[in-house]
Amino acid sequence: MGSVVENLLKDQLRTLLRNPLISSLLTALALALAAAGAAPPSFAQTEAWRQFREEGDQYLAARKYSEAEDSYVAALKEAERFGLQDPRVAASLNSLALLYYAQRQYQLAEPLYWRAAKILESSLGPFHPELATLLENLAELQRIRGKATDAVQLNKRIVEIREKALGPSHESLRDPLIQLSKASFAEGRLEEAAVALARAIEITKAHLGADSAEYADLLSDLGVIHNAGGRPERAAPLFEQALAVRSRVLDPSDAKMAQSCSNLSAIYRRRFQMAEAERLLERALELRKGSNHSDPAARATDLNNLAEVYRVQLQFSEAEQLYREAVAVWEQAAGPEHPSTATALHNLAALYRDQQRYTDAAPLVERSLAIFDATAGPDHAGVAVVLATYLDVLRGQGRTEEAARIEARLRAEPGHP
Repeated sequence: MGSVVENLLKDQLRTLLRNPLISSLLTALALALAAAGAAPPSFAQTEAWRQFREEGDQYLAARKYSEAEDSYVAALKEAERFGLQDPRVAASLNSLALLYYAQRQYQLAEPLYWRAAKILESSLGPFHPELATLLENLAELQRIRGKATDAVQLNKRIVEIREKALGPSHESLRDPLIQLSKASFAEGRLEEAAVALARAIEITKAHLGADSAEYADLLSDLGVIHNAGGRPERAAPLFEQALAVRSRVLDPSDAKMAQSCSNLSAIYRRRFQMAEAERLLERALELRKGSNHSDPAARATDLNNLAEVYRVQLQFSEAEQLYREAVAVWEQAAGPEHPSTATALHNLAALYRDQQRYTDAAPLVERSLAIFDATAGPDHAGVAVVLATYLDVLRGQGRTEEAARIEARLRAEPGHP
């Protein structure tokens, strides 16, 4: 199991064991019963449910998933004895869903979360804070499953609940707004993503200060959103401010320092200010060498982008060396048959094509196309780019029959004239 997955599981275990939804539902239940004039459940009635749930928590903490499942299922059955709309049923469903989430059995977790949410909304009301807590779990699940539309709607609901309970500037709104921004960005709703994140930035500034690492992170993320939306003039000052804050509060070896340099370099490349882009990318690569959290994918991207800077300036020898290094890093980090490797191979092939080195370019572009066809499918956005380069290479080699076949395929690509 990779370290990323291990960290995810550890985070989920910690989330489960400190989840306020489970511990506070009994209090909420007691208040609801008191308001209705009903007698609270006896100790004997709740003890079996509590014992099964606590056993499940202990087994989950020990990663004894089968035993944890048995205990949580038993707790659910005990809870259902108090009525199918009892908040203890929702707490039990939440525990069981978190167990499945920790095992990446997302299809089993989702219906449990939805059922628990309906119970809480019915028993505690549509704006109860515990409903927001459960919806956060469900929204994260939908994000992981790639259901961006559901994640957006859920995070909007979470923000609405917390605003109503605590006001529009409360610190507890920060994380839901960040998650709303991420979900909106994933769905391509860039303006909504920017608005949500701008609110989170203001809350972060008010509660953590303008010299906090968290504040710099959000400034950088907002810059990414604006840059993706074709607004580099709005992204640039955000990237610059994020870099300035990080330079003050972070260790120079922190990977986020390199990220800031890389982000800002994209703005200068877009403006064709290649000297400044080159300086920032070289600094990013140097910082990544000393980083305690080396990210091969980020390094490969920086290598590729710096190679592009050199290519635009017709410094082909320097560009070739960097493109080759990017290919090697991607092959090791992602594998020789990964689409990112295919992209790196294509970029090197395109450099050779620009120099009319068709014999060097041909095997690279052919391998790139084969990887895309095998892993990403013929409709992948990168396929048309590779086909166009391949067509140039075939024509340059005088391979007219093959060129005709590739040209026909290229014309059939979606969006190609």
